[in-house]
Amino acid sequence: MTFTIIRIIPYSYNAKKGVLYLKNDGILLLKNKLSYIEHDYKKILNKQSLKKSLINIYNVRNKFTHEPHNLSFGFSVGGQTSYSIGINYKDELQELSTIDLQVIVKELNLIYEKIKKEFICNVKNYDKKYRKYPIYKKTQLYKFSNYNKNITILPKYFDNYNSNNWEMENE
Repeated sequence: MTFTIIRIIPYSYNAKKGVLYLKNDGILLLKNKLSYIEHDYKKILNKQSLKKSLINIYNVRNKFTHEPHNLSFGFSVGGQTSYSIGINYKDELQELSTIDLQVIVKELNLIYEKIKKEFICNVKNYDKKYRKYPIYKKTQLYKFSNYNKNITILPKYFDNYNSNNWEMENE
């Protein structure tokens, strides 16, 4: 899970400065073609309610890669809709929660919906030869935003949300 999040959101953490920052990798290599991508990804990293979780994800992934012998299972708690785990690194507890991950996934779905709309528009207007390919037809039918309807968002995440349409409000 921690590896996947960092692949999808290429970021790093500077512990001395306490700063999360984007790396020019993965989808961010398209920032010259998708002008909004860097801004939208920075919004995820700058969301205060997610900062601790993003740092924990980064730390667990980093420690698992470089110091797996210093990691141990701390706790696991969950129910039908949410789950939390704790992983001990030496004397530090790193907590990961599905509730926090749901907010990250929701944000990513909004970004991917923008990318999908731009892709479809470009094919319709400029690259008509690609209309015959199955990926184009499949992309038209796929709705990332449909997944957001089933995501439970806790009140601590409502600071920048309009709960009526699950879209980010203008900041």
